[in-house]
Amino acid sequence: MEHGGSGHKRADRQLRLGRWFAGIAQTAAIGIETVTDGMVDDWCATLDALAKLDAIDANRIAYIGFSMGTRFGLPYVAAADHQLRCAVLGKYGMRQPLRCPQRDCSVRNRWCPRRSATHWASTICSGGNNEEPIARTLPERTRSDFEAQRDLVFQAWTRPEHLTKWWGPRGFTTPLESISIDLRPGGRFELTMVQDSDGAEYAVEMEIKELEPPERFSFSWGDTENPLPQAGAGIATITFADRGDKTEMTFHQSAHNTDEGHRNAEAGWSQSIDRLGEGS
Repeated sequence: MEHGGSGHKRADRQLRLGRWFAGIAQTAAIGIETVTDGMVDDWCATLDALAKLDAIDANRIAYIGFSMGTRFGLPYVAAADHQLRCAVLGKYGMRQPLRCPQRDCSVRNRWCPRRSATHWASTICSGGNNEEPIARTLPERTRSDFEAQRDLVFQAWTRPEHLTKWWGPRGFTTPLESISIDLRPGGRFELTMVQDSDGAEYAVEMEIKELEPPERFSFSWGDTENPLPQAGAGIATITFADRGDKTEMTFHQSAHNTDEGHRNAEAGWSQSIDRLGEGS
């Protein structure tokens, strides 16, 4: 089992899912950390070792990866090939490009069993922290200490040459070449954050909702119009007020996410806005 980008293999959600497999489905469950390109060979070696254990049926090994576990799981599933009986991949925007330039991630056409995993969060992961996506609005964050004119602060959100300098939490870089923004209502807004420590890439695909230069900018991600939005879907609105030689910026986000996802989002946006302020 591989977790999503905001979790880890010992997260409460992962442990409860593993206990369900072991206790109800009578299946051995093993949690792994996110499989990046450099780890594929290591996990394939682990798979070889598992297949040799007496307690494991080598013909009945499967992979399950949700969210970011879908994206990074694809190279692993492709490399494991016939060693896996099936793979369950889901809850990740597959319209986003799969970027793993150091490895050939092409997979030949093949039949693979599939099964719906809808509502597992409510049937398996009930209790404890709220892991079912819930709507929540982050506290408004207002900055009035930007030592810059309103036009420039607005451009910091809408022009790639500015976005590359601050977008993302600390420990991440957003390369200029990865940023694409069609500056109009309904336009696509896409970029990729790269984790400095290991080079892991996190693609973000958004849609511009409102554009009123230099007063208001709004964009969304995920399927916000679905009555049961997937975890992480939301909308952010930023307003800009002229305060003489300074600019007051107010950031507002409303999103559907798990408790853990909301905490990570609040921390990530807070760090990003701090980085923006440091460069003003």
